Amino acid sequence: MAQYANKSRVDTIDITPSTNFLLTTQATGYLVWEAVNDIIDNMDDALAQNFQVELVKGKTSPKVILTDDGHGMDKKTLSNCLILGVGEKEIDNYKGRIDDRASGRYGTGLNTSIATFQGKATIFSRGKGESKLYKLTYDVAEIAKSNSWSIPIEEADTGETIWFDSSVNGSDTGTLIVIEDITLFRNEDYEKTRQKLIKTMARVFRKHILAGKKFTFKGEQKAMVLEPFDPMFHDVPIIEDGITYKSELMQDTTITGIEYRCRKTGKKKKDGTIRVKCYKLPRAEESIAKKYGMNMANSGIYIMRHDREIVGAKTFGIYNKNSTLSRYYVELYYDTELDEVMGLTYLKNSVDPNQQILDKLSNLIQPDILEVRKWWERGAGKVTNTKTHRPHVTKYERHAEDKSKKLGPVTETLDKKKPTLKGTGIHSNNEASMSSTKIDYDFSNNPMGKIFEGRVKLNGKQTTEIIVNANHKLNTDYMNDGESSDKKYSQDSVLSLCYSWMISLTHAKEYNRPQGTTDEIQEYYDRWDNIEQKLSIQMRTLLDGQPQ
Repeated sequence: MAQYANKSRVDTIDITPSTNFLLTTQATGYLVWEAVNDIIDNMDDALAQNFQVELVKGKTSPKVILTDDGHGMDKKTLSNCLILGVGEKEIDNYKGRIDDRASGRYGTGLNTSIATFQGKATIFSRGKGESKLYKLTYDVAEIAKSNSWSIPIEEADTGETIWFDSSVNGSDTGTLIVIEDITLFRNEDYEKTRQKLIKTMARVFRKHILAGKKFTFKGEQKAMVLEPFDPMFHDVPIIEDGITYKSELMQDTTITGIEYRCRKTGKKKKDGTIRVKCYKLPRAEESIAKKYGMNMANSGIYIMRHDREIVGAKTFGIYNKNSTLSRYYVELYYDTELDEVMGLTYLKNSVDPNQQILDKLSNLIQPDILEVRKWWERGAGKVTNTKTHRPHVTKYERHAEDKSKKLGPVTETLDKKKPTLKGTGIHSNNEASMSSTKIDYDFSNNPMGKIFEGRVKLNGKQTTEIIVNANHKLNTDYMNDGESSDKKYSQDSVLSLCYSWMISLTHAKEYNRPQGTTDEIQEYYDRWDNIEQKLSIQMRTLLDGQPQ
């Protein structure tokens, strides 16, 4: 019956997208610094050694200028660089690098990054062996309005050429991109944007800077050459007041046998590699940890693609973040051949590794996780005093020791985990003739946890131990906040008041402890624990927004 089948006519239709599609590229969700970083990727692929980002306040809106001394583009390549989804041959011609380490891949980075700023871009570029400087104007709003995909490209004039040559520091080749009439952010956001750009560039491209590449930031202030910021604090440790805080490299291991599909041949391969470096960050005083962002939120796994940070502080479900792992950081390095199995998005700001990688990574780091957790739980998270508090703590401990006779002896705090307590009656020990006080700070506690933990030990002498929750509002906003606004109370006075209250409450708890069975004593401690927890919550509530 096939010979009698009706053959319908096949027509073709034109599905060229409307120029309004470019307006969609303005809504990628890119943040300012993410868009800048993506453009820098293109510059890096052009084998640039010097990168410059300039942020300027325009008359009505900000302006961003990015410059590099890379291979640059001739007229043909410049004409292709803004074509959405441009092929790898055109990309490679522009970049000067034809291998699997090129950062660009999707043919969308330059145009979507520029479009994100929601402004007008002019690209100047000169390729190797070229005597002419060409410029291309890319204005998404104008393209959409004209309903034409054509954009102007022309030779730069003499003034523009002189400016370009001075911007690329005399290099024969390079690229300069001017983005103006920006609406993504305003002049009023200048300082905030400036600080964020400097901070993220120094971190995201830290390996490039350490390798000798120069990143310069210019703006309303004096130009500054960026120093690398290493969130691992290993390649670039912290140095404060002559003290060096450097992380411990727990392991530097290469995972082999990663399966992936070759971009160029389409064939499956099993020779992919991933380098994993695990770190245990140093202990540090509260002020230093806070200044450099050593905390639970910033801990986790940092993905480094082609030595450029893509995303950081993730766990990918391998483990759960908690205070005991707040000093555990990991760097995972891979090259662009593994983009597909790493689940890299076209915006290059997130990844979703496949299960084979997660399984291999989990098996590798689990022993480290266990080690760090035990290290923290053994008390490594407790730092005796702080640099700000230390002088007064020493004075106060002596003061408390002098007052110990007037305070009188109290019973020893019972460890409810001690098996020897079962079924026994506990009595006060009033024979302790000597007394001391020890005050510590614990930076691992939850900000919503108890204000402090207090206990009394009897081991030849009576020792009252106070461990302050350094993250509680009472400490962060008052005990660690210098003098009061009216200068009536100094920080030392506030500290003495708080320490006295903590010691008094601890002694009152132990003084009134019943002389009963272990179960009765346990019930007493449980009730006190509930009281102290409630006290912490109420105190935090009252201190929040209190009048100055």
